[in-house]
Amino acid sequence: MKKFVLIFLGMLALNCFISAQEENPVIVVASEGSIKYIPSDGSKPIKVQAGTVIKSSGSLKVKGGSNVLLLSKGIFKTVKSEGTTTLSTAFQKPKAESALSFDPDFADYVQSSAALISSKQGVDGWTLGKSILGDGWLAVDPLRSKDGWLAVDPLRSRDGWGAVDPSRSIDGFGDKKPMYENTLPFGKLRETTIPCACAALPEGKTCTVEILDGDQVVQTTECCQNGQCTVDLKKLKLKKNFRYAWRQKLGTGDNALTQSVNFIVLANEDYTNILKRVRTSKVYASGSPSVKGMMEAAAFEQAQLYTEAENTYNRLLDENPKDKMLQINKAALLVRVGNEAKAMKVMSK
Repeated sequence: MKKFVLIFLGMLALNCFISAQEENPVIVVASEGSIKYIPSDGSKPIKVQAGTVIKSSGSLKVKGGSNVLLLSKGIFKTVKSEGTTTLSTAFQKPKAESALSFDPDFADYVQSSAALISSKQGVDGWTLGKSILGDGWLAVDPLRSKDGWLAVDPLRSRDGWGAVDPSRSIDGFGDKKPMYENTLPFGKLRETTIPCACAALPEGKTCTVEILDGDQVVQTTECCQNGQCTVDLKKLKLKKNFRYAWRQKLGTGDNALTQSVNFIVLANEDYTNILKRVRTSKVYASGSPSVKGMMEAAAFEQAQLYTEAENTYNRLLDENPKDKMLQINKAALLVRVGNEAKAMKVMSK
């Protein structure tokens, strides 16, 4: 009898495990045309769009000329054929990815961005549309994330997706009492012209941008008239992949307007290699312009090119202002770099 009970409990546990496996979240990464999600419980179909999270127990109804890129359990699936697709059988285990493939990294990026933003649901100041909730899902549990994207120390993160403290310094940079929030870009920067608007200026005052090297020796200063100026990193001929810092000061005095933040000038060949890796991806090759842009932005963020990533999302959202997946990814980027107020505004649109 005891043996029978143990067998029964084992079978019950196995059935529960299988049922749990069948209820995996499916993220709609991109979509074009008319696509509806049909829940398995017979409830009303849901119109899906980029950013919607649905259950794998249901199915998708795709009209002619429509297509959708889905992500579940780290696997991408493109559905183009007209008719109904059962999601539980759509995600077959793919062939082993090359170590150089960007697709697994992009899968982690999308899943973790959705997890991070969905975890803000109900937090004061955040406005999330139904598109991120889909059929009742909150994407994934960010507290159980194992991919390194969420709230980790970027100095210890192996995949580069962690939360970032732009003012943290391991080499002695940093002012303890800044007057204003920093508006200078940080992380890695391309060797190009960088706009440097002053954080704030009293009337009639000028702002100076200082660049310091590892010994905190001032390498150059640029005076901002009317709170605006640009710094041509190429003209300055700074060393590549060398840590610098910059800050804004009030005029030529000692009063720091902002805390120093670190940056590194990226060599052009390194930038080219980042894009090359992304553009050899199977998902990239068959993706829509928004998918290709998201993948490039993800690669930029992974390489700590935070300004480049944000600028890419800005361009994509100018072209597709209602794309929730773009909004989710941009908002997650902003949260990770410490600008949650700006992220809220992105998701409230």
